[in-house]
Amino acid sequence: MDVQVVHEAFFMVSIIFFGGMVGGAIAQKLELPDVVLYLIVGILFGPYGLHILNMATESLIIKLILTLGTLFILYLGGREVKIRVIKKVKITIFLLSTVGILISATIVGLSSYLLLGIPITTALLLGAIISPTDPATLVPIFKQHKINQKVAQTVTSESAFNDAVGSVLFFTLLNVITSGHLSLEHSFIIFLKDTSFGIGIGLLVGVLGTILISRSDYGFLKNFSPIMSMFVAITSYLVSENFGGSGFMASFVAGMVCGNKDYFGIKSDKTKKKVQEDVNETVGLILRMMIFIVLGTMIDFNIIFNHFWIHLLIILLFMFVARPLTIFASALPDTKAKWEWNELYFMCWVRETGVMPAAFTGMLMGMDIPYLRHIVGITFMTIIITLLVQFRLPLLIF
Repeated sequence: MDVQVVHEAFFMVSIIFFGGMVGGAIAQKLELPDVVLYLIVGILFGPYGLHILNMATESLIIKLILTLGTLFILYLGGREVKIRVIKKVKITIFLLSTVGILISATIVGLSSYLLLGIPITTALLLGAIISPTDPATLVPIFKQHKINQKVAQTVTSESAFNDAVGSVLFFTLLNVITSGHLSLEHSFIIFLKDTSFGIGIGLLVGVLGTILISRSDYGFLKNFSPIMSMFVAITSYLVSENFGGSGFMASFVAGMVCGNKDYFGIKSDKTKKKVQEDVNETVGLILRMMIFIVLGTMIDFNIIFNHFWIHLLIILLFMFVARPLTIFASALPDTKAKWEWNELYFMCWVRETGVMPAAFTGMLMGMDIPYLRHIVGITFMTIIITLLVQFRLPLLIF
């Protein structure tokens, strides 16, 4: 490899780290979600700013950042799911992660098709991109205020599950677009195959990794718990992809197994568990920082300003039509959960968009996808609007 290329890669990573740290510090001062500042850093350093980061969208390092970041964040999302808690609202979470994703993707897709003339498959791809939720910014609020565990775990688990399901839907639609073969039956078979293989392999790798760092006789790698997280996340992804399944679904399921080891009766050392969680949090922060700064450098403000009001209308339909429909269609059939109206209104408003949509959009860069500039513009606007508008207000409902 050319030394100059290596130096350029090091320079890019160094700039991203420095900009991310400064942006994160400013976000803490302003009490804003850090990803908003990461996007701004990307814009500042990108073609519309100082032109320091001018990255080829098809470069290997960009693909590595986006793929590794996505699979590991999905793994971490799986670890956040607490099976003991979600058992009480399992029907709601299942519907949010399946029917809910389809409702959001369909409404966004139809509105994009009608208002912008985007081909229907590409419009549905846009819907699949922005449908996964990202309430991670609300976790600190949940800790500071008395939000009951049922609501907090439902919102958090929804994000984890619909990130995984959304990723399968995204790649299914992407396969339809790139292959030019549109068949509902064929697409459904691909969806089922990706999902089932991903779940099965994620379970196997997750159980294996958990046993190897347990306090049992087989836990001879327990001193390497932090490294095991990366191994499990990456290995589950690779094995599933090689067998024709969804690697992202596998990483998520593996994370869910690892995060619920006590529930499955697998004991672990508490001190090593704490170290593992700290390392996971740091790695997740680095990857989230890199994803959003990279996305910021890809924003095309010409397409945003030229179609601002149409893009805004699509996003408002997404927030105020798709989201309430998703919540009521998913929660009302779950009579055992005994949802109260203020809880439902709260979940209608909690509609943050973040890491997964950013990663999916980045993966499309450099591909011959029709109306890609619209996809990037709408995704960027959705992330900014949902994070800034919906970040501070949800507690008013309570």
